[in-house]
Amino acid sequence: MKKVILCFMLLFLIAANPDVVPPDKFTEQEIYQATLELHKSKNGRYFMWHECGKRLNNGAREKRAAEYARAIMESVNAVEERRGEWIDPRHVKALLYRESSDNECAIGKQEIRWLAEQLGETPKKKDLVNHVKRWVGAKKEARNWCRRRPMVSGCIYEYMKKHYPEYRFILKGWDIGAAQFRYPSANINKRSVTLPSGETIDKVTLSDLFDYRVNIQLLVEDLTVHKHICKGHKHVVRNRRGVIVRRLTTEEAYYVHHHTGSHRWSDKYWKRVKRHLNVINKVKAIAVAHLFKRFYWNNSIYI
Repeated sequence: MKKVILCFMLLFLIAANPDVVPPDKFTEQEIYQATLELHKSKNGRYFMWHECGKRLNNGAREKRAAEYARAIMESVNAVEERRGEWIDPRHVKALLYRESSDNECAIGKQEIRWLAEQLGETPKKKDLVNHVKRWVGAKKEARNWCRRRPMVSGCIYEYMKKHYPEYRFILKGWDIGAAQFRYPSANINKRSVTLPSGETIDKVTLSDLFDYRVNIQLLVEDLTVHKHICKGHKHVVRNRRGVIVRRLTTEEAYYVHHHTGSHRWSDKYWKRVKRHLNVINKVKAIAVAHLFKRFYWNNSIYI
């Protein structure tokens, strides 16, 4: 009973102090801490974070985690102000880690490895952009050649295999950037975006997708759409025997549609993102525990 009274007193303290965020809302500092926690090794003794071909050391790692946390919170706040829909920053953080491990240069390990071998060094952003642009030209060339030979089976694949073997398995497109947006796609082509800073990009280009700020803003905007559509869906959790255990709420399910599209579902993806969310939620649990402890000692309350 005394613990319950303490909880109510803590909530009163939070309500009276506007600088303290309610326990169910993550702060920028907590997203920063969560980012670092996600990059820890299983034993918690090492950090594993590679971005744009480099392993981030201590100083660069903390700086990058802060930049990601700031971009996430700014986009969440900006989108809520413009569209009236709040997106949980935990979901944004979990998706970024799931999709690319917070790597704004991600285009696929095999592709980057091949390009590094050709260049003799770690590819820079401009190298990645040129590599994808070259594929666009190669694909156009293959389509034009195959259009005159409609009876050739697997024409585009065979043409690419012969003339551009490095692209032979990339027939539809690329997953690019921190949130792994598909390029080219109807969702990206001719799309405009306004960043929280007020900077407006009238037409998102391939180069823009390699900017983590643009990727995050696009992700948060898309999540508002997925969240609205998902309200009409019924997603459930099943046990190993396929028996329904419970129904998921929209808040628990909508973010999966970033991976599957608005009208499809993946249990596997949902479970993988949940594992990241479990790590993220521990950060909040620790923060709340510290808040309880501080309140406990400052007010000399004994349970």
